[in-house]
Amino acid sequence: MKESEMKEVAGFIKKVVVDKKDKKKIAADVKKFRKDFQKVHYCFENKLGGYEYVKLR
Repeated sequence: MKESEMKEVAGFIKKVVVDKKDKKKIAADVKKFRKDFQKVHYCFENKLGGYEYVKLR
């Protein structure tokens, strides 16, 4: 997620906490929103994968 998505996340929080909107309705909106964000991506500068074992000295 980037900045624009964080604004949407903040909007969901505001709707529930400040605006006192129906939590079930907002939960449905969040479920639709997050469908495109189901995989965790990492950014590594080396060729080592995110889940490879690294022996520390």
